[in-house]
Amino acid sequence: MRATLTKAMQPETLVDPGKVSALLSAVRPYIAVDEGLNVDYLTGLAGSLASIRSTDFTFVTAPTKGIAVTSDGQSIVNLDLAKLATVQHAFQTDTLDTFEPEYQTMQTVPAP
Repeated sequence: MRATLTKAMQPETLVDPGKVSALLSAVRPYIAVDEGLNVDYLTGLAGSLASIRSTDFTFVTAPTKGIAVTSDGQSIVNLDLAKLATVQHAFQTDTLDTFEPEYQTMQTVPAP
């Protein structure tokens, strides 16, 4: 993820509206954002991001309860919704820098 972000955050990309639009169009199907956070808004914002580097970002993984296999054989990761609420609160209150994630190992759990 950091390598992709590093490539995307290059100043020559961020100051070129065509490149920004192409980048956002390419990643749009794979991300979920708030309703007002659209391609037009992000394209206008991109130029002001030129001084930010990928090392300025913090990556967070959703807390899980382990992995499982569904009855039809698909591998899934079970989210820990109670712990996810804590992460969501940290995002909403801009306190993610004080959030201390629990380091997890993936353990297989029986299929539902």
